[in-house]
Amino acid sequence: MMGRSLVSWSLRRLLAPGAIPVLVVLLTSSWMSWPKSTGTIDVAAGREIFESRCAVCHFLRADVLGHTGPNLRTIGRDAATRRPGLGGPEYLLQSILDPDAFVAPDSRPGMPRNVAAGLTAVQLKNLIGFLATRGATPDFPAIERLEVADVPPAPDQPRNVTIEQMKLAERVIRDKAGCLDCHSPHHRPEYRALAPPIFGVGLQDREQLRLSIAEPDRRIVPHYEAAVVALQSGILLSGRLLHQDDYQIVLLVVDADGKRTLRSIPVSEIDEEDGQPMIRKLDRSPMPSGYAELLSEEELSALLTLLQLLN
Repeated sequence: MMGRSLVSWSLRRLLAPGAIPVLVVLLTSSWMSWPKSTGTIDVAAGREIFESRCAVCHFLRADVLGHTGPNLRTIGRDAATRRPGLGGPEYLLQSILDPDAFVAPDSRPGMPRNVAAGLTAVQLKNLIGFLATRGATPDFPAIERLEVADVPPAPDQPRNVTIEQMKLAERVIRDKAGCLDCHSPHHRPEYRALAPPIFGVGLQDREQLRLSIAEPDRRIVPHYEAAVVALQSGILLSGRLLHQDDYQIVLLVVDADGKRTLRSIPVSEIDEEDGQPMIRKLDRSPMPSGYAELLSEEELSALLTLLQLLN
């Protein structure tokens, strides 16, 4: 009897006029926080595909810059605004299957065209579903409606590589060209201060990779531009611009002896022109030019092969 009375009392309290608005709010809040159905899209499977095929070039963390490819931590939000006439899912699909169709701001061409080789239509939709969760709430029904076909596997391209070629490439990368002085084999942020890491660069087309070595000023990796700063003291400083805000800039400066130092410069010490601090980005790469003359065709070919084998 006591149990029935307690239930009856609880129902009367819930149905009381003053309690109805509270009940509505609670139910609405509960519904809004309930996980939305992903339909046939397997987001976890999409993450696995991303980590195995995309993460070598693209980061998802907010505290690091992209390296070979742009940071994709908000791509789910950004995709819907990149190209007029394309919704977010359509843009993501196009970027995967035809990466040269549109190059994102602050990025550069060179994404492999066969990154989706061998993926089924279901796997592609799972990958798009995962990317769509980055910074936005995905429209899973729209992803399910995408017209996607299985992507055939990439044709086998056997490489005839000899031990002599790899020994030659190692001598070039370590000694003659000194690539490892700036390009680290590690991905951690502290190893990317001077240049992008070695791993990932070989995913570019071989001819593009050749041009980036022989003509480094042709295409500069975003965030690795050199800058010149004019100080009020009359001194000019040049280096990689690591940080800039309303109060200071931070330059990575390399002196004549190759010593690298971080210079934090207050904006108040920088000379001005037309009311703006005299900070000029240079249209040249920090990477030295002249490798086309320094390296023989045999050495350059061996180096390209090694870089491609590393990826």
